[in-house]
Amino acid sequence: MLRFYLHVEWQGRTEGVEMSRNWVADYMQRSKQAHSDKRAKAQMVQVGAGGLFKMLADQVEQDIKEYHDLGGDAELRYEKRWDVRFRVFKSIYPAVDLVVSLESARVLCEYFFKESDVDKRRETRTYVRIVANESGSVQFFKNGEAYSETSEVSEVILAPVFSYVDASQ
Repeated sequence: MLRFYLHVEWQGRTEGVEMSRNWVADYMQRSKQAHSDKRAKAQMVQVGAGGLFKMLADQVEQDIKEYHDLGGDAELRYEKRWDVRFRVFKSIYPAVDLVVSLESARVLCEYFFKESDVDKRRETRTYVRIVANESGSVQFFKNGEAYSETSEVSEVILAPVFSYVDASQ
């Protein structure tokens, strides 16, 4: 049989109460600061998202032109009618349609693929978030990875389109 003895010594009630009051005050101050920082980052994202999206749209348009210049399928088109939406599409079968739109602090990418007029259309969606990093810079974020260059994001969203179009040639 084993026996354990525990000895507890009380140091005084006043000291313990002061300590907990300081802890609570410190906690509340940190909490308020964290909420303030979070609001500031959210505001930076809202302000920067439109400009970042425009840079992405310009990069995608440039990448489509380069794709054509390097011998890619000339039927693949780029179209931008609105400030918060653009699309990359090919209407001749096998058809593809990528619709990219800005929704608050994220970029929605909707892919539509159709082999022929008798085939059913396949649809997939993916999101790229727009976040503010520690230094306050607004950048893209997808699948746990931060992208600081619009060319990197363009590659991520255009790769499925290029692969689909090129596989069918």
